[in-house]
Amino acid sequence: MLVCVIFICEFDSGICTVICCRPGVLYNAQDMLLYYPEQPSSSRLYVDSPSSFGLHYENVFVRSHDGTLLHAQFVRQPSHLVATVPTFVFFHGNAGNIGHRLPNIQLLYNCCNVNVLLVEYRGYGKSCGQPSEQGSLHFCIG
Repeated sequence: MLVCVIFICEFDSGICTVICCRPGVLYNAQDMLLYYPEQPSSSRLYVDSPSSFGLHYENVFVRSHDGTLLHAQFVRQPSHLVATVPTFVFFHGNAGNIGHRLPNIQLLYNCCNVNVLLVEYRGYGKSCGQPSEQGSLHFCIG
């Protein structure tokens, strides 16, 4: 039974990899290929705080409609501006946690004068659950 065959061809310009799989093998493994909540290894243990960048913030915990507790940080402009400026919703990449994106948040906050809601995917940082496409959809529509 053919499950997966990997062909690696080396050319002068680089290496080409071709993967031939039984239908569904890569589809069923896509979450493992896309999500890296444990990289770096301390990313589930330590989430840096916006206050370390001089930013005022609130920790926010939201329960998804399927019951999963999700973590976010709301970085807000000073109280006299918070309600009059836009709020930018920031989803981090497929590895690390929201604390690793704080230099980007500091630039958005200072240069664009916006509030920023940093959302942590399920299974990342302080959010519960396991990362998956379905879980992200639950949060967005939910």
